[in-house]
Amino acid sequence: MGMNLLINAALGETRGPKTETGIYQPSSRGFMDNFTLTTTTHGQARWMLTAMTDVASLARMKNKAAKS
Repeated sequence: MGMNLLINAALGETRGPKTETGIYQPSSRGFMDNFTLTTTTHGQARWMLTAMTDVASLARMKNKAAKS
């Protein structure tokens, strides 16, 4: 439930990448304890991370960068 809260916070900030057929893909995906954010510009990524950080701080959680 906590991961859904984080993902839903980021969904309202931007649309995901556009496919060749013109359909937008979801901008964020989550599985177990990992989530992936996909954006087309640096600004969109910044807004999504800011929204997720705000929600995570309310739950006293921290974000870690990828290890690879």
